[in-house]
Amino acid sequence: MIFSLFVIILIGLVAYWHFLQGFFSAAISAILAMIAALVAVGYHEEAANFLAGKMNDQANAIALVLLFAVTYGLLRVIFDMAIPGNVRFPVLLDRVGAPIMGIFAGIFGVGVLAIAAQTLPFGPSIAGYQRFPISFDKTIIIHQTGKQSDADATYDEIDGERFVNDESSGLWVAVDDMVLNVMKKVSAEDGPLSRGTAFADVHPDYLQELYGQRAGLQVAASRTANPGKTSVTSVHILGPLMQVDPERWNVGGSAVGIRGKAMTPPPPPLDPQRSPAEGKVHLVVRTHFNKDDADKKTGMICFSAANIRLVAKSLESTPVRFKNYFPIGTLEGGRILYVNAPDDYQFVPAEKSADFVFEVDEDGVFAPADTSDKTAPRRIAPGVFLEVKRLARVPLAGMTAQRKIDNSDQVEVVRKEGAPANAIVSGTAAGQNTVAAKAATLVSEGDVVASSKLFTPLNVGTPNENERNGLTNWGSFSLQNKKFSKLDMSPTQTIALMARGDNLVSEFAVPPENAIVQVPTRVAQGHGKWDWANNLADFHLVDSAGKRYSPYGVLAKVVNNQNQEMLAASYDFNKPATSIAGPEEFRPTDITLIYLVPKGVEIKSFDFKEEALRPVNLQAQ
Repeated sequence: MIFSLFVIILIGLVAYWHFLQGFFSAAISAILAMIAALVAVGYHEEAANFLAGKMNDQANAIALVLLFAVTYGLLRVIFDMAIPGNVRFPVLLDRVGAPIMGIFAGIFGVGVLAIAAQTLPFGPSIAGYQRFPISFDKTIIIHQTGKQSDADATYDEIDGERFVNDESSGLWVAVDDMVLNVMKKVSAEDGPLSRGTAFADVHPDYLQELYGQRAGLQVAASRTANPGKTSVTSVHILGPLMQVDPERWNVGGSAVGIRGKAMTPPPPPLDPQRSPAEGKVHLVVRTHFNKDDADKKTGMICFSAANIRLVAKSLESTPVRFKNYFPIGTLEGGRILYVNAPDDYQFVPAEKSADFVFEVDEDGVFAPADTSDKTAPRRIAPGVFLEVKRLARVPLAGMTAQRKIDNSDQVEVVRKEGAPANAIVSGTAAGQNTVAAKAATLVSEGDVVASSKLFTPLNVGTPNENERNGLTNWGSFSLQNKKFSKLDMSPTQTIALMARGDNLVSEFAVPPENAIVQVPTRVAQGHGKWDWANNLADFHLVDSAGKRYSPYGVLAKVVNNQNQEMLAASYDFNKPATSIAGPEEFRPTDITLIYLVPKGVEIKSFDFKEEALRPVNLQAQ
């Protein structure tokens, strides 16, 4: 560890110089060094903003060193002028006390230098100092488009688990940790240098974030963003998500990423569904990137998950305090999580956005909820903010978290080729906008529910006896216990008109020991209005045992040429549905697939053929 040796040598030189000055001068110097270090650490970010622009990557280091040097120098001049002479002490105290005070002065002075070094645009390792473990020169066969042979690629991989869990290894003499720990104590709410916001509330672990800001960036990429350019357009709460790992994709049997099957050891299997842990939520932060932050050669913003941090309270700590959260991945199409390691390269075109997914403590990121109204919107708690590449910091406090997310064309993360059929890809390395799952004519959005209720009652025309068959001007039906056991409806009347009258039916009949599950969908982008109508049998619900269920019915809201909302429907609890017909000129809007499943089964996903489209976490009852 060259860096640790360098720190020890510097502390030794400072201690020796103070030994020559005597105990009194050394004691004053130690106190002034501590004050100067606290001033430098406490105010260097404000000073760095004045250097923002051409010196972004070096601004923090320059500010730290200059603030320390100027503060120490001025205070030393003032004290030397106030006390021009020395004070004599017993020889033993002078000989022993002076180097001890020199060591204290060295800890604070060298500690500032060590922190400054970690703000510079180095890699994760600085002269052999690795705060979190790194595996160097790992080799994997990477597929390269247009080349006949595969290429051996070497890369350095940080220990992502230890980084996220903040299980660090410090310097041999942890001067950087010592300075920051003193800063946290004196700037705390009850500390002598408190100024409203504690240092630990902004930097729960400053050295962890500095390490992250050096990880997962290409050599020529900018290490920092410009202040005030990045923005957050919305935040969202989402439940379980389907997940894929782009680093596991392959083309022609060759890996396109670093976690392919050919790596040694092979990566552990990836669960196709990811649910937040107990007491946590998936918080999606839609972040817009400015063209001024793009690298000049590529026109894209280069970053890794380790460069992005969300600061919010963690309930896992006692007492509760703020914590650095890093994205577990980015969201594609509003529904699929693309997981990432902290140091995976990622790219977003200038003036585009990315949906970062964080797994955070629900009661730590949100302000206290109104317990009397469970549907009340959740707002982000005070003190929560997002930081992108160190200098771009966006406060989130007070923002309302939405429970749905739209598939915006402004969200585009550049992806590798080789996406599987259940993936959605907003951007490829070639810069094209494509959809990998083109075969799926429907996509599911909204809450999957276990309910036999129709969204609207239907007038059956004559008294709705317990059991009978009937014909109306909108179609035919069969009733059991005043519920639809069969329904065949054409869009000939408006929904509002069909819901009028005294003879209304608003529920489906269900066979014994079964339950109805309703899956809301819409027409997938790039498909015709009625392409989905003849392949209903390809859309399945899958339970926890892997059993697949086909739909027994469908409800389709359609809009006619006069912009009137009508309904096409089909249901028969005796046989699965395969198709439904509708006028070609009518436009389907909301489509609900109706499934019959045994009571008590746990539904885990909604699939198209053999590929998962979205996760589901529902028990049929």
